[in-house]
Amino acid sequence: SLTDDLTNTDEKYNKDLPQLVPVRVLLNDKPAIQKPTLPQKNAISECLKQRPTEILQDDAVMFVSPYTTLGDVLVSCLPDLFTIDDATDCHTHYSIQGVQPSLSTTIVDLWRSLCHPDHFLYVTVATQ
Repeated sequence: SLTDDLTNTDEKYNKDLPQLVPVRVLLNDKPAIQKPTLPQKNAISECLKQRPTEILQDDAVMFVSPYTTLGDVLVSCLPDLFTIDDATDCHTHYSIQGVQPSLSTTIVDLWRSLCHPDHFLYVTVATQ
């Protein structure tokens, strides 16, 4: 029914998730870093361990997504350029299909809307 669809959107979204999201990160003139990425984090408790500063900031509770974000992928592929606390350096620029999405955007949403015809999501990172 319509009300079930409205209340069970997370279940429906999880059902439609791919097993892995193919991502290629291109850094300057170096070879591509190819990494199949899980669309969901292993557990919310793992997420809380990695990003405790996002949970309570200025006495406000913030939502931590159980889904893998673009920031998570860049931190795991390029730990020298991207860190968990300070997402990006002022000398680092990233884009997907010419667009610079937020680092908190889920990787599945980016892949569904901006993947290349070969089904890879290409993330271009340039440093100065």
